[in-house]
Amino acid sequence: MAEQQLLVFKLDSEEYALPVLQIREIIKYQGATKLPNANSSLEGIINLRNKIIPVINLAKIFDLNNEVDTDSRVIIVENNIQDLGIIVNAVTEVLRIDENLIEKPPLQNKHSYIKGIGRTDTRMLMLLDLNELLETNNIQEVTQLR
Repeated sequence: MAEQQLLVFKLDSEEYALPVLQIREIIKYQGATKLPNANSSLEGIINLRNKIIPVINLAKIFDLNNEVDTDSRVIIVENNIQDLGIIVNAVTEVLRIDENLIEKPPLQNKHSYIKGIGRTDTRMLMLLDLNELLETNNIQEVTQLR
């Protein structure tokens, strides 16, 4: 049986997941420098070990009423173009899930960035396609800081 290793995180009260292989590190959110006239989902930029990292707020993309606070975390992910930070409420676990327990999203799913629904005995996780999420929300060009 093939398994996927996923990083599970919370936004509002829902659980989402990204493949562990896309994750560089997780840091505590300590604020971001706002950029003028930026896409509303771009929270700003942070300086991480002398590297400028754009930080997006997934709650804004998903239209959730979610407050960013000192308990929030930033998941630093490896993107095709450059590293990117994603603000989430909490990172809960690294989970191994059998690929047979990952179902395709419903056909009427208008959100192409949800690439699957992972099922466990007690819960469901929405597996995100990071590249599709960024492309769909026009964030690729916003986050290119080169």
